[in-house]
Amino acid sequence: ARLTKSEASKLAAVSHDGLARAIRPAHSMTDGDTVFTLATGATALADDPTLRLQCINAILRSGAETFAAACAHAVTSATTVGDAPAWVDFVAPVS
Repeated sequence: ARLTKSEASKLAAVSHDGLARAIRPAHSMTDGDTVFTLATGATALADDPTLRLQCINAILRSGAETFAAACAHAVTSATTVGDAPAWVDFVAPVS
């Protein structure tokens, strides 16, 4: 979408809320999480202020949902590294 700088900043902030949907506790002092937004500008949004707001809100909602899904996918697809076990080590079926 063709977003303004402030709209892209808002998208990053709202998408960051997806972290809280997927991880608890979220936003801790040591997690070092940062969200960036890039917009291609390939699709122009409505010129009408009311319609543009509806489009932006849909994009914001999608951003948070996508970020939450990405967090869950990262956890469930991770593998053990060294002595640090992965989630799958705790939930894999025992034969």
